Amino acid sequence: SSVKASMNPRDVLSTCIARAKSRLRLRFALEGLSWGMLLAFGGGALWVAVARLRGDSLDASLLAATMATVLLVAVAVSTLRRVRDLDVALAIDAHHRLPSSLATGVELARIPAPSPFESLALEAAGERARGVDPRAPFPLRMPRLAPAALAAVGLFAAAFGLPAFTPAVPLAV
Repeated sequence: SSVKASMNPRDVLSTCIARAKSRLRLRFALEGLSWGMLLAFGGGALWVAVARLRGDSLDASLLAATMATVLLVAVAVSTLRRVRDLDVALAIDAHHRLPSSLATGVELARIPAPSPFESLALEAAGERARGVDPRAPFPLRMPRLAPAALAAVGLFAAAFGLPAFTPAVPLAV
C-alpha cells in the first residue's frame, strides 16, 4: 500500500483500470468458453450422431481438431473484445457510487500538460482510485450459457452410445 501511495495519480489510475480490465477479460473468456463448448460439443454431438446413424467411420482426429479450433476461436474472439478505459472507469464509478471521479481522472490523464484545476481533479481521482477495488464491478460468475454448454457435453457423450447403423444383408438362399 505504501508503494501505491507514492505512485503518481496517472499511474494509480492506470493500474486501477488495468486490474479491472484483466478481470473483465477473464469474464469475457469464461463467456467465450461457454459459447465455444456449446458450439464445439453441440456440433460434435451432431457429427457423431450423423456418422453413427449413417454407418460411416468416425475420423476422431478431425473431429477433435475441429472442436478444439471452434473452442479456441470462441475464447479468443470473446477475450480480445475492445474495452475502453473510460467505460471501465464509468463502471467502477457506478459500482462504488463515485461521482464520475475515476472517469474524469481517466480523461484528464490523457492531457499532457493539465491546468492547475485539472491537476487537482486528477490528484483527487488518483486518491479515490487508491481506495477502491477495481475488480468489484466485474465479479466472476457462472456464464449464462454454462448449463447449455454442459448439456452439449452430455449430448456429445450420449451420441457415442447411439447404435451404429448396419445395412441389412440379404440372406443367401
